[in-house]
Amino acid sequence: MATTADTLPLARFRALVEAVRLISARGDDLDATLDALAEQVKRLLGADVASIHLAVGPREVRRRQVHPFAIPGHELGQAGNVHRLDDWSAGAVASGRCRFAADYQAEPEVMAEAKQALPGVVSALVVPLLADEEFVGVLFADWARRVDLSPADLEAAQALGAHAAVAIRTARLAADARDRLRRLEAAQRVSTAVNRAGDLDAVLSTLLDEVGALAGVTRGIVALVDPDRRYVRGRVARGCPPGLLEATVRKIHAEPRPDEDMFALVVRTGEQRAFGPADPARHRPTFEQFGVGTGYSVLTPITDGGEVIGVFSANVPVTREPDPEFLAVLRLIAEQAAGAVARERLRLAEREAALLEGAAKTARALAHQMNQPLALLTGYSDLIGSLPPAEAATAAAEMADALRELGDLTARLLRIVRFEETQSPVGPMLDLGAATLAPGEG
Repeated sequence: MATTADTLPLARFRALVEAVRLISARGDDLDATLDALAEQVKRLLGADVASIHLAVGPREVRRRQVHPFAIPGHELGQAGNVHRLDDWSAGAVASGRCRFAADYQAEPEVMAEAKQALPGVVSALVVPLLADEEFVGVLFADWARRVDLSPADLEAAQALGAHAAVAIRTARLAADARDRLRRLEAAQRVSTAVNRAGDLDAVLSTLLDEVGALAGVTRGIVALVDPDRRYVRGRVARGCPPGLLEATVRKIHAEPRPDEDMFALVVRTGEQRAFGPADPARHRPTFEQFGVGTGYSVLTPITDGGEVIGVFSANVPVTREPDPEFLAVLRLIAEQAAGAVARERLRLAEREAALLEGAAKTARALAHQMNQPLALLTGYSDLIGSLPPAEAATAAAEMADALRELGDLTARLLRIVRFEETQSPVGPMLDLGAATLAPGEG
């Protein structure tokens, strides 16, 4: 079998070798590799435009950059657009050989939508990018004038595509490895933040910040279920327009309903879900009011003891459902959030119990301190009307003393600055003397 060196003229072969060297020199930087490939195709073939569409499925690709010849605003020419290959491009991938159309607009296997989107393309070349038969993507070279490529040109393009496919796969693997490492490091930072004592809102905000750094998450909300489990409502937010957090209040239903919101749905089912822009579970009035209906919203339940206690929402600006690895990282972070929420709930329960116990001890102290003067007042109030004048005057004086004692007790209650307890026959109670400021202090 003839090699590329055998079938290409020497000058063309040297140019190809130099192109391969420049592409390979970009190493594990995927964007730099793709930029280098586009530049070398234009240099080697004299193309006006070279664009790489990376594979996202067996016959689906994603456009990487805006096509300069595209009609302004046409979806097919926009960066990030995902589309199915037409028969012309798919035929190149199936055969493993590049295909050239000297008259692109007249090529019957090119889909009509592509011709409409790119009216300025006269001639075009499609090169399949296959690395050991793995479909990596396709390379398009376009001309704004009619050209006729020689067999040597096609051979050079074929060889360049084969080398580029391997370089792209290598760069992609390296990028994936870096992403995994970055996500693991973020998960570790999240764990550290959650385990650090602090305010619950601060911990949840840290979780949202870390998720934002993971995969370009534009918005995030942590919503918690009310204690009576009737509503789930936003607690903290990241990157949201003013008012969106406060508007995130959704009623929880026991059974599916046509108007069930995605937050309530995840609380009810306890399952992680990714909601696309057109999903009916996205709360249309809210998204339309705040203009936040693009991308995917990934909602992950926050569970404690098998019960959903909240929802972790992350908005990802992609046109396809997020990858499983990213979903797994979100579940890990939701677990960390559950730990923070559970710890905060325990702290609040302990604080409430302590306050209740303090109130009980204060009540005991008040009952103890007020019992004697109140008993005196009650006894004399029953007798004073039947006493002789001299004894009635003495009783009235003692009642006045009892009232002054109650007044002093009230004033002391207003000067409580600490909780100090003492033992009594009825149990621990507030030590009013030690717990209050003396007159003139403070």
